[in-house]
Amino acid sequence: MANKNDLVVLGLLFEQDRYGYEIIQKVKERDFEQWANINPASIYNHLNRLEKAEALSSRLEKVGNSP
Repeated sequence: MANKNDLVVLGLLFEQDRYGYEIIQKVKERDFEQWANINPASIYNHLNRLEKAEALSSRLEKVGNSP
């Protein structure tokens, strides 16, 4: 069952593909931290959990010398 944090992450990804860092920035910009009681540092944990549950998929993209 999805919680508010999952809905925040999935909603932001529904708008467009985003890197984890971009999701953290949008959470801060839109003041989702208080509404969803979401900690920006936990975004990557939510992404990993949602991917394991097959609610989303990820891909690595090489940017410069780093993935």
